[in-house]
Amino acid sequence: MLKTECPNCSSWVHLPFHGNVEETTCPDCGSQIPVKDVYVSAGPFLIFRDILLKNMYKYKRLILEAEKEIEDLKKRGDGIRTYDVSVNTMTNFLGNLKEMLDGCRNSTRHPLGERSVLYTINKQEYQGRLVNLSVTGACIDCGKISTLAKLWNDIELHFEGDGTEGFSIQGKTMWIGNGNLMGVKFVKNEDSTARQIESLILQNNKLI
Repeated sequence: MLKTECPNCSSWVHLPFHGNVEETTCPDCGSQIPVKDVYVSAGPFLIFRDILLKNMYKYKRLILEAEKEIEDLKKRGDGIRTYDVSVNTMTNFLGNLKEMLDGCRNSTRHPLGERSVLYTINKQEYQGRLVNLSVTGACIDCGKISTLAKLWNDIELHFEGDGTEGFSIQGKTMWIGNGNLMGVKFVKNEDSTARQIESLILQNNKLI
């Protein structure tokens, strides 16, 4: 979640999910305020966005090492409470860290809960869970189908509208891994489709 601090009343003001605004209104004091310093928050953590951007490579390296450590702890301490508590804590921390790094993207990825999505690969249609979504791409939990997908596969995602007409968007599979997850980059993203994606995010992302 992106935030800025009101210079008049010191309240934290939530920014639109893309964060690309020059001014906004403080809901507490009603002042029209400039957006200068943007912070990224996740769980109990709050960091200045520019600091995250400057040290992005360090945090990405930390995530990779921590994920390896978690897998090792799961193998060595399966069913042992001390290990289970440690794994759960590290997993929660990594989840918050990944959410904060998402806030540094040019186009932020937003979690959409348990929303399902239909997608087509090699003329076959499947159903998965939409882990997160932005106007430029998505992450899908596609179950065992992930073993059949290849990098740079053409993929088409089909979104059902919430009270509006559904729409589809074409993409490419950019990465596969981390269990059953698949990363998709959208192609041929027209302005009208981008607006539909933005509307879908605003309607379904409880963090906005």
